[in-house]
Amino acid sequence: MAKKEGGFQAKVAKTAATGATSANKCPKCGDPIQPIKLVASERTAQGSYKFNERHVGLCKCTNQEVYG
Repeated sequence: MAKKEGGFQAKVAKTAATGATSANKCPKCGDPIQPIKLVASERTAQGSYKFNERHVGLCKCTNQEVYG
């Protein structure tokens, strides 16, 4: 049988004690990186529009690069 860990309360207590969060931190500015979906519309040769979707990580220092 598997060893019982204590459930959700034990997990929350461990996270609070270590200060760890589920968000990744930016190595430059130290802010948490928020995943966003960036959608850019491009016109094709036929004249219709195509939407390019990509997932990027956004923090304070990469805000200008993404939205620039």
